[in-house]
Amino acid sequence: RFAHHRLLLHLYHYQRTNMEGEQQPPAAAEATAAEAPAAAAPAETTTSTMEEEKPAAAPADDAKPATDADTTLIQSTTPPAAAPSTSTAATTTTANNERHWDQTNKKVVVRNVLKFLRPKEVTKLTTEWLKGKEHLNIKIIKTKKPPKDNWIKVTLEDESMVDPFIQLINTGGEGGKAITNARGGNLFAKRANEDQRGDNNDNNRKRKDRDGNNDNDARKRAAAMKVLTADEVRDAITPLWRLPYEEQLKVKTREMIHKCSMKIIKEIKGKFRILEQEARRGQRAKCPKIYEWVGERRAIEME
Repeated sequence: RFAHHRLLLHLYHYQRTNMEGEQQPPAAAEATAAEAPAAAAPAETTTSTMEEEKPAAAPADDAKPATDADTTLIQSTTPPAAAPSTSTAATTTTANNERHWDQTNKKVVVRNVLKFLRPKEVTKLTTEWLKGKEHLNIKIIKTKKPPKDNWIKVTLEDESMVDPFIQLINTGGEGGKAITNARGGNLFAKRANEDQRGDNNDNNRKRKDRDGNNDNDARKRAAAMKVLTADEVRDAITPLWRLPYEEQLKVKTREMIHKCSMKIIKEIKGKFRILEQEARRGQRAKCPKIYEWVGERRAIEME
């Protein structure tokens, strides 16, 4: 049915076109025929013009190189790019990273502390400093106390706690004075980076030992490198080599007698000490009195 309708429509248009052609005069038909190509030409021209105006993707070899004037014009019309802030950001990031592991600004050195404190005693001491001062919001995260030194290095949680802690140590005692130690001595606090003493002596000593610049080691090496003479070797091995053989025997005999006498006196005193302890425990009725000659300066006289 659809094909039948299309066929009827074509026939209708065909008959109408023939009827119009028969009714149009010859001159008008020629003008119409002449105008038809002319009307079609501008359309083609317009189309070609539009195609020419449209930028074609030409290959790189056929592209026209830009002149210096064009380059200058492009540079002048292009807005200036914002200055990069990479260096500043990198510096800030580096500083933050360094401060992340560097806790020097959070450390305080407290001096005039008693020596030979155990770790538990150090913890107890720092807790007593902060007792009743909770409003200052000071938190100690680490302490360092060398046994033979009289200072403590305290690491705080934040740098803002350093000044209040120093003020607490230096003026937190009775009457606005410094906090005192167990013997009544005044404590003194200072920033670790401002304190020139601290554990610098220990670090310098370790560095000297590592680098081999210690004076004691140098003297030992110098003594070891010294060449001994023959007499010095004999003095070290056989001290009595200068004496005749009979004199050597006498000296050795006297030394042996002296050592034996000292050992006899020591054993006698030890035996009486044991008897006295047994008498105290009730294991013996009475402790005998020690010999008088044992308590003398020279208990055994030698010729």
